[in-house]
Amino acid sequence: MPREPADLKAWLKATAVDFQRMIRLEAADSHGVCECVTCGKRCYWNAGMHAGHFLAARFANSPVKFEESNVHPQCRNCNTDGRVAWMRPHASKKQEQVQTRYMTWMIRKYGLEEVERLTLLRNNGKCATGEERISQLRLMRAEYKRRAAAAMEEKGL
Repeated sequence: MPREPADLKAWLKATAVDFQRMIRLEAADSHGVCECVTCGKRCYWNAGMHAGHFLAARFANSPVKFEESNVHPQCRNCNTDGRVAWMRPHASKKQEQVQTRYMTWMIRKYGLEEVERLTLLRNNGKCATGEERISQLRLMRAEYKRRAAAAMEEKGL
C-alpha cells in the first residue's frame, strides 16, 4: 500500500494530481478525448491535455486551487500561454487572446456572477493550514479518486 504524503506541501501536490486527473476524465467523451475550452483542440485525456485554471492558483494553498468551476481541460499550449498572461503585465497578444477566450467561455458556461465569486475567493479567501488542511485534503483526495474511477468505468476507459 502506498504511503501517505508526509507534509502539507506533499498533500497539496498529491491532491492536485488526483483533482486534475478527475477533471480531465469527467470532461472526456466515451473515447477518452477532451476538448480544450480555449482553442477547441481535441486530445486524449492523458496525452497533451492539462487541467487549466481560469484564475491562477498562484500559491500552493490557494482557495481556488480545487474549485471545480475554476478548472477545465486545456491543451498544453493554451494552459501555458494563459498562465503567463495572468502573471505578466506585458503578455503577448497570443497570451491575452487565450485568457480572453477562457473568460468568454467561463461567462457563457457559468455567468458573470460565478467569475466574480471565484475572483473574490482567490483574492480574499483563506484555507486552513497544518493538520486541519491535511484532514480536508485527505477527504478531497479520496473523493477525487472515487470520481475518476467512476468516470473511467462509465466511459469504458
